[in-house]
Amino acid sequence: MKTGSQLGLIERAVLALVALVCVFLVVVPMGMLLFGSFRTGAPGAPGVFTLKHYLRLAEPRFWRALLDTVWVAALAAVLAGVVGISLAWIVSRTDIRRGRLIEIMAVVPFLLTPFLGALAWVLLASPERGILNVYLMGLFGLTAPPFNIYSYGGIIWVLGLFHSPVVFLFCTGALKNMDPALEEAARVVGLGPGRAALKITLPLVLPSILSAFLLAFVLCAENFGVPSVLGPPSNIYLTTSRMFELTAVFPANYNMASALSAMLLLLVVTLVFLQRRVLGRRQFITVSGKGHRAARIALGRWRPWVEAYCWLTIAVSSLLPYAALVIMGLSRVWTGKIELAQISLENFHWVLFKYPMTIRAIQNTFLVSGIGATVCVLFVALIAYIVHRVPHPLARVLDYLSTAPVAIPGLVMGVGLLWTYVYVPMAIYGSLLILGIAYVTRYMPYGVRAVSSVLLQIHPELEEAGRVLGISAFRRWSRILLPLLRPGLAAAWVTLFAFFFRELSASIFLYSSGREVISVALFDIWTEGLYVKAAALGLIQATIVLAVLFAFQRLSRSSVSVV
Repeated sequence: MKTGSQLGLIERAVLALVALVCVFLVVVPMGMLLFGSFRTGAPGAPGVFTLKHYLRLAEPRFWRALLDTVWVAALAAVLAGVVGISLAWIVSRTDIRRGRLIEIMAVVPFLLTPFLGALAWVLLASPERGILNVYLMGLFGLTAPPFNIYSYGGIIWVLGLFHSPVVFLFCTGALKNMDPALEEAARVVGLGPGRAALKITLPLVLPSILSAFLLAFVLCAENFGVPSVLGPPSNIYLTTSRMFELTAVFPANYNMASALSAMLLLLVVTLVFLQRRVLGRRQFITVSGKGHRAARIALGRWRPWVEAYCWLTIAVSSLLPYAALVIMGLSRVWTGKIELAQISLENFHWVLFKYPMTIRAIQNTFLVSGIGATVCVLFVALIAYIVHRVPHPLARVLDYLSTAPVAIPGLVMGVGLLWTYVYVPMAIYGSLLILGIAYVTRYMPYGVRAVSSVLLQIHPELEEAGRVLGISAFRRWSRILLPLLRPGLAAAWVTLFAFFFRELSASIFLYSSGREVISVALFDIWTEGLYVKAAALGLIQATIVLAVLFAFQRLSRSSVSVV
């Protein structure tokens, strides 16, 4: 492998160009976000520097939104952690039956998205017409509904359930790769399965747990769809709700929204710093050099109860919400009861053929998601190669830049891009291109992760052999590396396509008339009070994502990692 001083002129130029693109994608929008928070004028308009926007954060509606965001996101991340870690340990470490099926079903909420999950739980647990409330009140003669999804608890419940797959996927990989001899040694000295899990397994997978918790916290804190659906009926507004409120009125106050964004970004960056400090003081070597297979704990008489827990969790997080959306989407009107006389395909016909935005939104979404995922995969493949194969100081910088967007909330990214591209003398702002840039920037770390996991399994000696034989760099890439990377590139593409197809947080700030995507159309239908129509469009969105993932699995004959 070449050293940094041995790189040719073209290789150095490519390295510098990739680094500059990452700086423009990540650093510039965040700098422009801070710039806007200290300005008096709207994006693109003249103004002067001021601190008044940060001083206004002391107003009750703003500091209360920030405070509520912190504790709601923290509790939702804890719920996601409890569900995700418990399911990951059960399917990875116990002799539970149908473990593979449970593993697949545990990530189904990823397809539904938190926003659709919020819509589904409104149908299930709204005080007046929620299915669960109507039937439980009739069954037990209750005078008041037992559930109220329009509450802090409802927001935490939906956010936690629908971000649990993130924690599950992080922890499943760590548990499967851990050397089982460590747990076996604990049991030899007399520790039972429960104490071995608490004393040995849990501490050793702590990096994955903390990383998953941090990511879940960020995703919950930046989520716009759930609080926008469940909060306003009870006068609950989190930071994202206030940000949207500031930009949805006329005249829009993008400066104040930028100040709120900056505070949310500061919170997340602080958590990332603390996480690195905690993990940096300890070593977590859990994989031995010999081949191994994870040990399985015999559940014995506890197995029926553990299985009941798993299937109850899956039913609550996946089956019930999907069923609610199907019932709602097939109902002409919604009364809170399932009535066969109301079953009809009228909502799907209206969504597809009468609502003018739908077909345009589907076309725009396919265009942005397809082209964006393709461009992003090629770019992240180049980043992954530089980070893991090029021994140059810029490679380490590139590693940090390409993973930084994990800690940048979607709405924050949207506001930063808005400030950036109104100053660019190109037809970017208000086009589909700015949506594509936002998607690529925000989900770049997931693509780098998917490609890197395959690249690290390819020994550099294969490329060295090609170099010794005099094969050019382009032919080494096309003839040796690319065929071996194909599974990782395909997995990265389908993962990014799914993320792009359902993105709402950044889209809600950056779309323009005629450039709507499905998530924006779905949000508009819901805000107009057309709930049965929104359920129908939500099902169409989820079905498309599911069909793409299923087609990929059939073509590749392998499972896809979505995180």
